[in-house]
Amino acid sequence: MINLSQPGTIDERTINKGKLNIYQIHENLTLAVNSAQSIGCNVVNIGPDDLQAGKPHLVLGLLWQIIRIGLLSDVNLHEHPGLLLLHKENEEIGSFMKLSPEDILIRWVNHHLARSNCRRQISNLSSDISDSVVYIHLIHQISPRDAGVTTTP
Repeated sequence: MINLSQPGTIDERTINKGKLNIYQIHENLTLAVNSAQSIGCNVVNIGPDDLQAGKPHLVLGLLWQIIRIGLLSDVNLHEHPGLLLLHKENEEIGSFMKLSPEDILIRWVNHHLARSNCRRQISNLSSDISDSVVYIHLIHQISPRDAGVTTTP
């Protein structure tokens, strides 16, 4: 999963395979935790023993972080030069280039919300989208006009 999110993070030759003993399992889980941390995951209070025990809140939290990092890794000007259209008039291009993928995505969502005459804007990708109203307006704005997408119930 980590290599899908950030290719080349783990040299797959270092992963123990086959019928594993307890020490090899622990080695693999330690490699997973360390690799997750190296790509930017917050692994405070998460260790190999937690993963092996299958503690749901820790395992799912770590998986979500890995997935999020992978999804946001392609949100950049190199992959999508059209994002330059989100550059504001009075903004230094250098400042725009330094925006995090999450900030670029938030700006993209707000751009489309404004174009759809939605009065809402978001400042985060958590509580501001929790009621899905933003999604309704965003999908309506970016979908083909003949797709039958509407904002009315």
